[in-house]
Amino acid sequence: MLKSFVLAAALAGVLPAAVAQTAFTVNGQFVSVEEQKQLMDFLRANGVTNEKQLKNAARSILLEQKIIEQAARNEGLLEDPRVRVLTSEKQAQL
Repeated sequence: MLKSFVLAAALAGVLPAAVAQTAFTVNGQFVSVEEQKQLMDFLRANGVTNEKQLKNAARSILLEQKIIEQAARNEGLLEDPRVRVLTSEKQAQL
């Protein structure tokens, strides 16, 4: 029911474009369709071929990532210089 309302509202132009391009939210934080698509492309390139598995895996990974990010932010860990270095290194690897 709620999904139908959100879809109808998005199609009607009632909701902002950011919400219309949202795959899902985690504790109020938007996860974009593009983020999900990029991860699905990565998983596909690494051997996952079943579309349902791709979508479920991408959703699960992004959900976990956002929850960890939110917890780190709430604990002030993102301000720690050591965490910033590790985060930068991991982003470079990706």
